[in-house]
Amino acid sequence: MRLPKPAKPSGNILARRLLSLTPYDDFTIGDLMQNVSILGQPGSGKTSGSGAHLAKAILRSGAGVLVLCAKADDRALWEHYCAEAGRTASLLIFDGKRHRYNFIAAELARHGIDGINIIIECIMQVLDAARSLSGGARKGDVFWEDIIRLLLRYSLIVIYLATGTISIQSILNFIRSVPRSMEEMTSPEWQQNSFFYQCFAAVRHTIDPELGQQILSFWRDQWMTLDIKTKSNAEISLCTTLDRFNHGWLREAFTTDTTLAPELLLHGAVIVLDMPAVTHMDDGILAQRLFKFISQRVLLARQSYGAAHAERPVVIWMDEAHLFVDAHDAKFMALSRSVLCGTVLMAQSLPTYKAVMGGENGDARVDQLLANCSTKVWHSTSCPITAKNAADTLGKMLHRRATWSEGSGSGSTGGANVGMGDNWGTNESSGSSANWSSGANGSGTVSHGFNSNSGSSEGSNRSRGRSTGWSESRNVSDGWSEQLGYILEPAEFGRILKTGGPANDNIVSGVWYQSGRRFAASGGPAILVEFCQ
Repeated sequence: MRLPKPAKPSGNILARRLLSLTPYDDFTIGDLMQNVSILGQPGSGKTSGSGAHLAKAILRSGAGVLVLCAKADDRALWEHYCAEAGRTASLLIFDGKRHRYNFIAAELARHGIDGINIIIECIMQVLDAARSLSGGARKGDVFWEDIIRLLLRYSLIVIYLATGTISIQSILNFIRSVPRSMEEMTSPEWQQNSFFYQCFAAVRHTIDPELGQQILSFWRDQWMTLDIKTKSNAEISLCTTLDRFNHGWLREAFTTDTTLAPELLLHGAVIVLDMPAVTHMDDGILAQRLFKFISQRVLLARQSYGAAHAERPVVIWMDEAHLFVDAHDAKFMALSRSVLCGTVLMAQSLPTYKAVMGGENGDARVDQLLANCSTKVWHSTSCPITAKNAADTLGKMLHRRATWSEGSGSGSTGGANVGMGDNWGTNESSGSSANWSSGANGSGTVSHGFNSNSGSSEGSNRSRGRSTGWSESRNVSDGWSEQLGYILEPAEFGRILKTGGPANDNIVSGVWYQSGRRFAASGGPAILVEFCQ
């Protein structure tokens, strides 16, 4: 293998251009170091579009690259990329046959007994991966993790002190021979066949008294007092997972000798983990997550290796990333820019992440992971959750919308009236009167009167009338109003983005977003970018 020449030390290395997104806007190494998320449905062109252009640009820059493989053709794809970029001599295929990596021996050689805690964390990562593949985190997992971590710590120390090394097989032999009770520990038959007893017998006179007391206290006062079911479950869980590395290609890849190491990434190696998830199933995922975790630890500690190991950018590339991500990735990505390392995550949709990072606070863990990606690229998607998230990320703005209205009306009125009346009447009256009066001399007078009258009247009247009316009206108005709305509506992510192929003249388009960026081409943090397949 011939590695590329080391990059010349430069305080401006982060400003080096990787891609020209528009005639006015570049994507730099510094942008890459802030991590990239690419989302798009199957057939959207994310691999042949933004993925291919970004991968080749990374290779041309001379960066070290760790490639995790989900599909059977990923290895061939990266061989093609390396050939185009002139990096074939830097390519290493890690498949457990041509290259191998004994992570336990490597950590012991690097740190001695102090490497035991790192080995424990590596094993815990494998256990976590196995648990997530079987259904995700569950309530009470923290308890089991604590129990298994203690079990490993007080097993590995004794094994190392007794034998001078540690292997998967020795861990299995030690744990499987742990006594079930204090009475069993004194049994001559058990002592004769127990690797646990043989290790303790070997270090009895050489172990540091204080350390020996700690170890004895754990096994006698803590482990022996646990419920038998609790101990059995912890032993079975640990041994079942570790036993995967005791057979077949996993044994060959991780427990024999070492022909490559993650440190080669610091010198420009392109390490392709040819253990595709579709063909190697769960074992392939466990193996790749283990090597990724070890590589991340090496990268975070690269400053301790010296200046020559700290000058070259390194990229961790994960297509179908939901198969490989875990809680540690979010922590690593939050710190990786300071050690000149970036991560590229490619997946189909947000629900694919949430399906594998479920359990308690699953959504929050996915949000935490993707929040570390300052650059987000969305290709065509029919997933409403992904499209809504993309629209929310781009944000909203005031839109001026035209208004126009037109109306007309008409009406008519009409009426008629006819009236007729007659009246007739008579009146008659009569009366009489008489009066008498006398005087002082006895004389008197009498008078009589009579009156009578009569009359009649008759009349009639007729009336007729008619009225009509008509009215008509028409009005037109126009204007505009300002309304708050999405910069790009969610439905547009499934409607306007090109998916390549002959129907689109082999053009793939995507929305390229960078937080805190103001692109010259758009005046905002996002632009529409097209890629030739």
